Amino acid sequence: MFEPDEAFFLNLINATNATLADAQGQATIVNDDPLPIVSIGPAFRTEGSSGTSNTTFTASLSNATYQPVTVNYATADGTATAGNDYVTAAGAITFNPGEVSKTFGVPIIGDTLDEIDETFTVSLSNAANATLGTAQAVVTILDDDGPTISLNDINVTENDSGTRNATFTLLLSAASPQGVSVSFSTFDGTATAFSDYVRAFDRFAGVPAGQTSATFNVQVIGDLRIEADETFTVRLATPSGGTIADGEGVCTIVNDDAPGSFQFGAAAYSVNESGSAVVTVSRTGGRSGVVTVDYSTNDGTANAGADYTASSGTLTFNEGEASKTFAVPITEDSSDEEDETVNLILSGPTGGAALGTQNTAVLRIIDDDATRVRFSDATYTAAEDAGRVVVTVTRGGDTSATTTVEYATLDDPSAVRCDDTATMPGVAFARCDYATTIDTLTFAPGERQKTFIVPLIDDAHVENNETVQLKLSNPIGGVLDTQNTALLVITNNDAPGAPNPIFSSEFFVRMQYLDFLSREPDQGGFDAWLGVLNRCSNVNDNPDCDRNHVSSSFFRSREFQLKGYFVFLFYKAAFNRRPEYVEIISDMRAMTGQTTEELNQKRAAFADAFVRRTEFAALRGLPPQAYVEALLGRYNLQQITTENPARPDDAAEVTLTRQQLIDQLAAGALTRAQVLRAVVQSREVDAVEFNGAFVAMQYYGYLRRSAEESGYQAWLNHLNTNPGDFRTMVNGFMNSEEYRLRFGQP
Repeated sequence: MFEPDEAFFLNLINATNATLADAQGQATIVNDDPLPIVSIGPAFRTEGSSGTSNTTFTASLSNATYQPVTVNYATADGTATAGNDYVTAAGAITFNPGEVSKTFGVPIIGDTLDEIDETFTVSLSNAANATLGTAQAVVTILDDDGPTISLNDINVTENDSGTRNATFTLLLSAASPQGVSVSFSTFDGTATAFSDYVRAFDRFAGVPAGQTSATFNVQVIGDLRIEADETFTVRLATPSGGTIADGEGVCTIVNDDAPGSFQFGAAAYSVNESGSAVVTVSRTGGRSGVVTVDYSTNDGTANAGADYTASSGTLTFNEGEASKTFAVPITEDSSDEEDETVNLILSGPTGGAALGTQNTAVLRIIDDDATRVRFSDATYTAAEDAGRVVVTVTRGGDTSATTTVEYATLDDPSAVRCDDTATMPGVAFARCDYATTIDTLTFAPGERQKTFIVPLIDDAHVENNETVQLKLSNPIGGVLDTQNTALLVITNNDAPGAPNPIFSSEFFVRMQYLDFLSREPDQGGFDAWLGVLNRCSNVNDNPDCDRNHVSSSFFRSREFQLKGYFVFLFYKAAFNRRPEYVEIISDMRAMTGQTTEELNQKRAAFADAFVRRTEFAALRGLPPQAYVEALLGRYNLQQITTENPARPDDAAEVTLTRQQLIDQLAAGALTRAQVLRAVVQSREVDAVEFNGAFVAMQYYGYLRRSAEESGYQAWLNHLNTNPGDFRTMVNGFMNSEEYRLRFGQP
């Protein structure tokens, strides 16, 4: 126990054959217990829909003391921001003698935005008569706003046997940034569980983040009984992330037992030119009695006698039979030609049966001499205010395996101002007219067509129609057809005197996504940022919500750290240089994924490909010790704290010494790409390079070019001299004439 020094006395008495001179001695017990430790713990608080409410923190001492203890506290932003999500708080806490805990509150600001949970921190400092233990606590503001959930009614045809899916749809009143889930169970109506459908009890269904609907299935059991339509009910319960508005859906099982109807088993069939086509005809809606149907073929783009042998005849279905087949002989040749088609026709049903809706089909004869990839058209045309253009890529020949092909816009790097319509008329530029587009298309077996999007920028410059070339390259599992380039024509829609669209909040927010995240905005994120600006008291000068705040948030976002910052650090760590604009823009765009898993795969592929680049050859040829020392030597590091190189997308961090990296590389436990990525993602490299990357991205993002050295160094010196004052820099770029001229008159 921490207490003052204490004393006691020893007295001498009754001396024999002596006299007492100094008969009393004092012993002092010196307290050697350490000062008490003052700590603070985390807190959670549901935000509420309006007003403020306190979240309570507890500060505690490791033990009581005989004297007062004081400590200061203060709040700081995490993903939550002061003024928007909580009220800034600061003050002092006093523990009276004997007290070991104290509580205090920080007001949380409620709203009705559906958003992810947010955090801020409370930190302790300047402890008097105590030492600091756990000096920082994280406050998690739990979002309690969510959409309403509804369930639809459906009809499903029973079928004659087996099971089929009855597909229900969960509908949200609005998309949620954190996803919504419910449990569901089935209840008998006139249908009986396990006789007419498969019972479901307390099963899970959910709508992913950013979406407004999702489906789930209950299996219906088919039979041959002729009976009335039957029903069962699905009820929702235990919602998470939303509230149930209409939690009951009725499934009507439509009886289909009858003599039956005829239809093709598929709307389209395919066969290799070197193969033989077998076509299936199905009898649905009943199997009673003996029935017949006629079949025949006629020419589509294929010619009977040259490409196939014409076929016709009658199919007889006995009692209970559900399907029959007939053959169409194919004629093989050695010509490299487009795929061709044959029309298949059903007619003349007998025995009370009828024709189903799918009584015609197409047989595609696939030229399997080679797999060819091409643009569907030589020219694609779109007005600049269309927002985007959809480009179609087709695959011909043998489509039985997987084929990949890279696509890209061939950007012109000429330094022509966006308002200059005379120097290079008719040329579209990536910084002015469209967004750089680079990625890979993957054709799954059987797939013949894929599309990609080129975002268009609707500026206010009056200009001629402009063009940019599109290019396919590096096919795997196929070859490029002759039409492997195409022209994108962007038609002008502007009249003189139109206002600069960058002053529109909608246009501004979209450009942040295109310029800094290399993608179109998702609707939820777009609406959220637009809402920040629309609610801002001054979109040009309010640090809590203005354009500076919104734009800088993109650089500081987790997505940019995973993409743009990630790419930037590879160039710095490996080559000790900043990437050029054309390098980082293409690298960032190639790492745009639709899911976290896809992005992680592309990050891993990027690291593997980076160490195979020509510029990396000198490093690649070094032995393990020299390789590690070259990377760490750039930063004078003996060890790094980083994500586990074997699982770099996990949150867990490890500390690795220079020797451990050398040993693991030499033993084959780590690859050169993994070692480089570990250095790139280390906390030490981040501390050195963050400000430089922030400055460089202003040039890449706002001005769509590489930085001139004098300007770059001036802004870097500003950030280094004024830590945290990124607003001045962001404001300088965002309100520069060069940036505004990208879209209209400044």
